[in-house]
Amino acid sequence: MSETEAFENLKSILSAVPDIKLRLPVSELRLDHSLKRDLGFDSIVLFSVFMELEGAFPHITEAEAAQWQTIGDCVQSMVRA
Repeated sequence: MSETEAFENLKSILSAVPDIKLRLPVSELRLDHSLKRDLGFDSIVLFSVFMELEGAFPHITEAEAAQWQTIGDCVQSMVRA
């Protein structure tokens, strides 16, 4: 999967999961956005994102997800499939 495909896939997931509330419209997301500072994610939301990705990307570990700081970090985890 390319970075572009992973990014689009992540945006689809973020917009489809009702528990995930973004501070920005999905169309404005960038790879360098901070999950906590820019998007307002707390540990519960980060875990929700991880759970959504885990089904499609079983190689992503909870420990890896705990290190995510930006949208780009999530995308890179997805690309490593």
